[in-house]
Amino acid sequence: MPTQPASGGDDVVATMVPYKNVPALVGYYLGVFSLIPLLGIPLGIGAVICGILGLRRAGENPQSKGKVHAWIAIVLGGLTSMGWIGALAFFGAGKR
Repeated sequence: MPTQPASGGDDVVATMVPYKNVPALVGYYLGVFSLIPLLGIPLGIGAVICGILGLRRAGENPQSKGKVHAWIAIVLGGLTSMGWIGALAFFGAGKR
């Protein structure tokens, strides 16, 4: 029975959960939680910042993985931030 090197399983885990690229991972979760009303604006902004830092880290050190998580953080955080700001402006303007 062939044995797999110990680092082979580590690569799979690092690809699915980029624990070596903390900014990308944190940005991903901030992006997901930015879907929460009111909290979405600061969490979305944080997701974009962490996503950019995570993308930079993945570019400098390819073993850290996390490019997909970083891109999800940037896109989702940006969209939710703009969406919540737009919703606040739209519904806030109606009260005047």
